[in-house]
Amino acid sequence: MLNVFHTNQLQKDLDNPLLGQNREPKEPVLINSKLEYKINKILTSRTYHRRLQYKVNWVGHDLDNTWYNADGFISAPYKIKTFYNKRPHNTGPPVRLQ
Repeated sequence: MLNVFHTNQLQKDLDNPLLGQNREPKEPVLINSKLEYKINKILTSRTYHRRLQYKVNWVGHDLDNTWYNADGFISAPYKIKTFYNKRPHNTGPPVRLQ
């Protein structure tokens, strides 16, 4: 028996749009008079020139291959803790992570 379904049951994957589909980026949030973006999840970590860095999946944004210094993530301790709980052997965590 074949698995058949109607095309009305198909929907776009919000985290992986098709080529040519553009999503409007989410606006940053103002925290302590600084613009900050929300983190969906931290993808990986590394040490570069003796500084801890992260690759991040931002909420509402396309894949970003930029490495960001860990000192810019002081307002996201729960995301950092979640990352290291799942990947304890990755580089890091920051020294003062509670």
